[in-house]
Amino acid sequence: MDFFVILERIGSVFLLMLVGYVFAKLAKPTEQARGLLGALVINVSVPASMLASVNNVDFDALKGDIAALMLISAAIALVTLALCLPLSRLLESKDRARRAVVQGALFFHNFVFLGWPVCRMLLGEQGLLYAMLCSIPLNLLMYGLTPVLLSRASRDARVFDKKMLINLPVYAALTALTLMACGVKLPSEVANVFGMLGDTQTPLAMMIVGMMLADARPVDVVSGWKPYAFSAIRLGLFPLIAFAALKWLGFSGLLLSVPVLLTVMPSATMSAVLAQRAGLDAVYASRLVVVSTLLSMAAIPLVSLLVL
Repeated sequence: MDFFVILERIGSVFLLMLVGYVFAKLAKPTEQARGLLGALVINVSVPASMLASVNNVDFDALKGDIAALMLISAAIALVTLALCLPLSRLLESKDRARRAVVQGALFFHNFVFLGWPVCRMLLGEQGLLYAMLCSIPLNLLMYGLTPVLLSRASRDARVFDKKMLINLPVYAALTALTLMACGVKLPSEVANVFGMLGDTQTPLAMMIVGMMLADARPVDVVSGWKPYAFSAIRLGLFPLIAFAALKWLGFSGLLLSVPVLLTVMPSATMSAVLAQRAGLDAVYASRLVVVSTLLSMAAIPLVSLLVL
């Protein structure tokens, strides 16, 4: 795919982010309001997207890839986890608490709010479905292991919260897979409603990211070298390793492009939320999220050239 076509498609996604940014600057929504909007996306838009795909996807063409896709996703996440430990020492060699924040932010990336819209924009509905399937093991690993990483720096941190592992997106993905495997089609009226709800996912998710960026002071974004070095690892090193490994193993098509595209996503806002819950430096975590999100505007099109 031509670079400028990729840039144009991804640019439209980031324009939605700009809308959220401007809205937050003008309307100044409360933290509670943004939390409700995020809950709407996670608990309504995302599950609806998954269920809407039941009537549109050829399961026979997909079923041979499901196991491989989930294994690839889990393997990339575990390799990322292993690399986070030594690489974080390059940024925070002395401060154990800040090193834990870096580890959490490196590991927990934005595979839903940003990853799914990008896969849908570049690869269509099939790409979105593959991204959703990738996210099942990611969801379990990110929510399960990130608190463990953060707990290494604080005795008072909540190490594990089983409620975070099973949520509506996971239930919806498993339900959609079951319906497709059984050849069950939803009534057209129901599928249309799910489709309309699912269509709100991309604009709402990207506007939420824009609202998050509106909270950052410009001086915090441009100062210091550590967030940029962090972003080089998160947005550059990790996707290149994933691409090289999958290419060497002989994967191609969506089994190559979707996992790599999800790997080039920036750090997720949830990493900052979890850092705050663990009593660590949430401001530092937020800086890593903001800078990596901004730099992903360049990184995502460049990595897309490798896989499209």
